[in-house]
Amino acid sequence: MKKFFSSRVFVGIVCFILGALASHFYTKVEFHSQVLGESERDERFPVKPEDFDHEKLMDAFQNFDKSMQSFEKDFQQEMQVTGINRKEDDKFVYYEIPLNASEKNHELKVSVRDGMISIKENTPNSEAERQFSIDPDLDGNRADVQTLKDKILIKIPKK
Repeated sequence: MKKFFSSRVFVGIVCFILGALASHFYTKVEFHSQVLGESERDERFPVKPEDFDHEKLMDAFQNFDKSMQSFEKDFQQEMQVTGINRKEDDKFVYYEIPLNASEKNHELKVSVRDGMISIKENTPNSEAERQFSIDPDLDGNRADVQTLKDKILIKIPKK
């Protein structure tokens, strides 16, 4: 029997058993850490991708895109409705802005600063303020503002 315990076969069997036990133990520990890791992830983000109806999401995104396009179109039409005309040549950009000239005692303040044109209109019955941006390549500090009876003419040099 002493010969058997000292033989290479016995040593090989013992090494095999120890390797199998170590592998089993390592697999068990790794499995538990993965399971615990998944449960921690689920606690942080409990919703799984398969919980979503992807077709409804795509429809929602398409509807949002259509509504944004409609908004942009309405905004552009609103700018055209206000009647702001923009013209330019090699040296200047010209803005022609209509006013509400039907009311008397019309007080008007126009300023061109920080890339914006601001118009404040005060009448006995109303008070309004309008602002719109100008191109960044214009020199708003050297703008020439002319107030006429029914419109404002603004001449802004290019930089």
